[in-house]
Amino acid sequence: MQATQALRLGLANLCLTLSLSGCGTLRGLLSAPPAPPAAQVCPSLPDALTAPVSVPAVCLSVTDGESLLDCVEAALPALQACNSQLNQIKAETK
Repeated sequence: MQATQALRLGLANLCLTLSLSGCGTLRGLLSAPPAPPAAQVCPSLPDALTAPVSVPAVCLSVTDGESLLDCVEAALPALQACNSQLNQIKAETK
């Protein structure tokens, strides 16, 4: 009696599992696909963001704190130019 009851309970659980997963699949097939976004967030990447940045020659031979300071001083104008371009791009996309 207990074996039959356990078997019946197991079969009921299996039937419910298969039915519910089938209902989820059927609901997914019948529902409409999501709508595409109204507008592209970034239709194209500005060239200023992808252009290669040249590394100052001083930075290729950093050995101590003094040469690192020289490297930072040489790279600072390029970093400021990149920062101003990024600010300009942000202002244009608003």
